[in-house]
Amino acid sequence: MFDQDSFLSGSMEGDISTDFTPIPEGDYTGVITKIEGRELDDGRRIMDVHWKIDAPSVEDAHDQVARQSVWLTYTDAGALDAKKNQVLGYLLSAVGFQGKAWAPQDLIGQAATITVKNRMAPDGRVFSDVKGTVAL
Repeated sequence: MFDQDSFLSGSMEGDISTDFTPIPEGDYTGVITKIEGRELDDGRRIMDVHWKIDAPSVEDAHDQVARQSVWLTYTDAGALDAKKNQVLGYLLSAVGFQGKAWAPQDLIGQAATITVKNRMAPDGRVFSDVKGTVAL
């Protein structure tokens, strides 16, 4: 059992690995495990969708998590702009929510076929991102 107090008050020593094996690029079955929202300093809003990869035959992919950042556009009235959120529309179609009432948390547990692409940050770190979704 995890003892939060012990962890927070304890000390640790030694290096912690920063090595990361990227998910091989390709199409996988993914299940949404987490939804987060964030707002950038310039006011742009993003919904981050965390996908757990279900690929038992691909050792470097199975049970890994890839993130999909869905940029959101709002109307002047503060509602999601139905004409300018195509990536969100593709996501909702892939998980069967297009045309239905939904809340971001409703997407957790939903599955789709996802396309994973890797990108390199300026510091050399590699990130595995979801760049597309379609229904299973």
